[in-house]
Amino acid sequence: MPRSIVFGNQNLLVCIDKSYNIRDLYYPYVGMENHLEGHECRIGIWVEGNFSWLESDLWEKNLKYASESLIGESEFENQTINSKMTIKDCVYYKKNIFLREIQVENLSNEDKEYRIFFSHDLQIKGTRIGITAYFDPETKSVIHYLRDRWFLFNGKGDSIGIDGFTIGKTHFGASVGSYKDAEDGYLSGNPIDQGTVDSTIQVNVKVKGKQKGVVKYWFTVGLDSTEVKQLNDFIITKGISNAIEETLAFDRTWVKKSNLDFFDLPDNVIKLLKQSLLLVKSQMDKSGAIIAANDTDIMQFNRDHYSYLWPRDGALVALSLSKAGYAFLTRKFYQLCGKLITSKGFLLHKYNPDGSIGSSWHSWFNKEEGLILAIQEDETALVLYTLGEYYKIYKDMDLLAELYSKFIIPAADFMVEFRDERGLPLPSYDLWEERRGIHAFTTVSVIAGLRSAAKFAEYFGEIKRAKIYRETAEKMKAAMIKYLFDIKLNRFLRTINFQKDGGIIKDMIMDASIYAIFEFDVFSINDPMVQSTMNQVIERLRVKTDVGGIARYENDYYHKVSEDVINVPGNPWYICTLWIAEWYLKNAKEGINSKDNLDRAKDILKWVADHSLSTGVLAEQVNPYTNEPISVSPLTWSHATLILTVLEYLDSFSIFKACPHCGQPLSFKDSFKIKKERH
Repeated sequence: MPRSIVFGNQNLLVCIDKSYNIRDLYYPYVGMENHLEGHECRIGIWVEGNFSWLESDLWEKNLKYASESLIGESEFENQTINSKMTIKDCVYYKKNIFLREIQVENLSNEDKEYRIFFSHDLQIKGTRIGITAYFDPETKSVIHYLRDRWFLFNGKGDSIGIDGFTIGKTHFGASVGSYKDAEDGYLSGNPIDQGTVDSTIQVNVKVKGKQKGVVKYWFTVGLDSTEVKQLNDFIITKGISNAIEETLAFDRTWVKKSNLDFFDLPDNVIKLLKQSLLLVKSQMDKSGAIIAANDTDIMQFNRDHYSYLWPRDGALVALSLSKAGYAFLTRKFYQLCGKLITSKGFLLHKYNPDGSIGSSWHSWFNKEEGLILAIQEDETALVLYTLGEYYKIYKDMDLLAELYSKFIIPAADFMVEFRDERGLPLPSYDLWEERRGIHAFTTVSVIAGLRSAAKFAEYFGEIKRAKIYRETAEKMKAAMIKYLFDIKLNRFLRTINFQKDGGIIKDMIMDASIYAIFEFDVFSINDPMVQSTMNQVIERLRVKTDVGGIARYENDYYHKVSEDVINVPGNPWYICTLWIAEWYLKNAKEGINSKDNLDRAKDILKWVADHSLSTGVLAEQVNPYTNEPISVSPLTWSHATLILTVLEYLDSFSIFKACPHCGQPLSFKDSFKIKKERH
């Protein structure tokens, strides 16, 4: 079940599913140590002998964020009990506290007592073993702990503190969990248990007919009992409502940092851009690690997750934040990469949020070649390329000085050496992590990375080094045209492999990642090879259903829904669809059917906004028939690509709509009727 809402402060991350169960709880790193591992923390409601969990179909749900924030403001209505709830929640931006304020509305004329239950099924540090949960009379709360991870759960209704609690066994023998104890409206009050345990607390509120009552719930997270109790005292003094309002104000100020002119973009696209900026930040750890996704439901498919830093994903996310004006976030990412690079000059497949090496399926050996590098070379190259784009904007020479010797030179020297006799990159794994060879995406990434490195070398007066990097890049581009462009097909190929006898094995599958040929400024938009390639990409990867969008590649197997590959070459991916919008925008900038291409790009941005969840969350891909989210959500890369595309649209629009007299951008409505008297 994809995550529909996430809350975080770059230290504590809480993810909620479409039923409004908390399913992931990360601390002290975003993406590392998940203390729920997908198990539910539920909300239950008892009123006048009727009990239901909020996840049930009895509750009509409208999940959403408050505008320009990561403050939940979701609505729930149950006609059976004639009641409505509005839930405001967030992670406090200053401290590791989850906050929740529930407004309970009695829609009937009769007075009612509501008993609200909150269950906690923690798998602290990813394990069920050796956990203790107990009622703490000092704070009148329930505490779970395992070694140096402590969680304090508390609430307040009509009276100070919780009105009931129980602690019990779960996932052990016949024990299903203490949450079942809530379903009769009463909790047994068991004060402690250990091993594989869960807990449930109860908060009561009486609400008169046609009136509203308020229930407050929070939990604090820390390294010991002192810390969680101090945080508990702090938030009681501060007040839940005040802390939520402070976080709301902070988010709304933070997201307006770019101060963009949105020209003619529709409101839902503007809203999605702002939400995407906040969501991307929520998926970043304070150390600088940019995590791909933190939805553990994907573990049902491969017993692994997306809670890793992929340097490629991270680089492209960093690029989006740099262009949006958030250099203070991206700087940390580049500094982290400077620490992660190997002594050989390359970055590995992926990393955990703390910088340790992540799991991998890339082999270091095959029978034909023996020792091989288990890398995706584009990951190293794109960090160099996007660092160059960062420098263009911020001229941060201090960061370059910090990274020049320990990252820039080793990475560029590696890419110079890691080539075959033709000048092409040696085989590595592709960006989809599925095949090994010489890839169009990787080759373009390396060329772009070497060009950035050449400029860096010039900045530091190393002219000979800069010449080597630049000449290597240009030789590689020439070799790419010779070997990766198929004259008969009149397009670039996604992958080739050379045989021992010099023959070439050509991968004819159309792949959206070929968009890189223009995206990283290696080939001109006007190049006939590029135009022909992209026209074929659009035609062959377009999903011909009511949902629409662009597939990743032909006959994509990953989460495959349809065998009708003629009409559904694969599930629509947000990033791949947005790459086509970027193609249209690059053309518009070059004066190629500018208005039509701007309109096409805007239509794609509207498509993304229309096909997102009600909260603005974007998954990795969607069902080509139902538009249901597929795979992880939110996917950080999806949101980053949306940010990049919107910024590209605004840039293209401002050029296309520039006033011919003063050169300044015009609004859309005035662009076709300039009044001379204004100038």
